[in-house]
Amino acid sequence: MSGTSLDGLDLVWVRFTQLPNQQWDLEWGPGRTVSYADTRWEKDLPQAYTRSIESLKATSQEYATWCNQQVLRFLKEEGLPQPEVVGHHGNTVHHRPNEGTTYQLGNEPEMAAHLTGTVVGDFRVDDVALGGQGAPLVPVADRLLFGTYAHCVNLGGFANTSCEIDGLRRAWDVVPLNIVANELAQRVGLNFDDRGLLAASGTLLPSLFSQLESLPYFQLPYPKSLAREDVERDWKPLLAQALAQHPLPDVLRTFTEHAASRVANDLRFGAPGTALLSGGGVHNEFFVRRLKHLAPRPLEVLDAHRSNFKEAAAFALLAALKVRGENNVLASVTGAQRDHSAGRLLKNSFVTKK
Repeated sequence: MSGTSLDGLDLVWVRFTQLPNQQWDLEWGPGRTVSYADTRWEKDLPQAYTRSIESLKATSQEYATWCNQQVLRFLKEEGLPQPEVVGHHGNTVHHRPNEGTTYQLGNEPEMAAHLTGTVVGDFRVDDVALGGQGAPLVPVADRLLFGTYAHCVNLGGFANTSCEIDGLRRAWDVVPLNIVANELAQRVGLNFDDRGLLAASGTLLPSLFSQLESLPYFQLPYPKSLAREDVERDWKPLLAQALAQHPLPDVLRTFTEHAASRVANDLRFGAPGTALLSGGGVHNEFFVRRLKHLAPRPLEVLDAHRSNFKEAAAFALLAALKVRGENNVLASVTGAQRDHSAGRLLKNSFVTKK
């Protein structure tokens, strides 16, 4: 899968076993992140959202071919057999569910070239067609794989959370996270803010913090989701204005506090219990420290391997459910008309859709 933080393509080998208690057991195998650094995707993907969908067709096919090559190399180098099912989450470049639009690069037949198993991709489009947000999609895996936790919080390009409220699984995007923090760090020559040290060196800017906390998105009820377009419109102008007047560490410190504040606020919902943290953001020790200070419930951080690849494993489960003909998207999460089984089956030279 490729996430909004745009650090690379995450690949993981997993094995699922269905248990009698409506849960699934997850056996973890090898995983790797193929960096976009020094590839064409380092520049192409961040700018793709500015292009029309029609103009991206050739790029999508080329990206699918590249992703397929990385999967094949991963299998060969790890000594793994061909998988029965591959779940493929392409790179989202347009996501405007309220306008009925969502588009990802890489959901092409080329993704399945030389793979003998069933490849499932393009999970979002069916949900948007049914009136849903097309995101978040991981919560069905949260329920089936990590159901003992009161909240499952993914700290990726966007922070999102998933929990049970009144017997229904609910989930929503909470706040932009790595998509903003990484870009701020890159202004001073860093790929990302290692352990949050740069943010920790800064001073909180009360005015900027208040402006960020007052953005309209936080007044919307769930289900709701965020896209890069929202960041460009709402967050970046405030950050740019602050950067013109204050040192970058102070702006990053304030943004980090803002993100921790919003995640902590949304952990108020749901039943009592522990929240499980995963995703690249768990490596930002300063952010996690601030979140633990603000959170109204205990937090547990998933170990590095599972944390790095939990979201990729979730899409593998969504693909397995699709192949089994079972629902893999919950209407209570996305706001769609009904629960449904989303995804296109990609098979070498042809594409079929249920």
